[in-house]
Amino acid sequence: MLQRLSMGIVLLFLAVATAQAAAAGYPKEIAREVALYPGGQVVQQTSEENGIQVVLSVSGTVDKVAAYYKKEMPKSGWKQENFQEMGPAQAIGFVKGKRHAVITIMQVADQLTATIGIDR
Repeated sequence: MLQRLSMGIVLLFLAVATAQAAAAGYPKEIAREVALYPGGQVVQQTSEENGIQVVLSVSGTVDKVAAYYKKEMPKSGWKQENFQEMGPAQAIGFVKGKRHAVITIMQVADQLTATIGIDR
């Protein structure tokens, strides 16, 4: 389980490092599964054969964003599987049947992001 959370952090850094362009909208595939954080703006999205990921710029605090997703994910049938706090970041793992989702919320300087990754 910790490996999945750590993978979420690694995916965040890889996604930021390999972004070619900012995405215009919230991906429909994720929107069907995960509510968009109020006021969240898509910074980038990536899609691969085994999963999809979106990075959002959000406002508030790490704790506030994490609380939002802990409350909202079960409404879409996701069960919280694990949680990890890592300095200025929190990662929450969810499971729905055989699928997994990881939401990583990170504060770096004055930038707060939420990265949502769902496997296919």
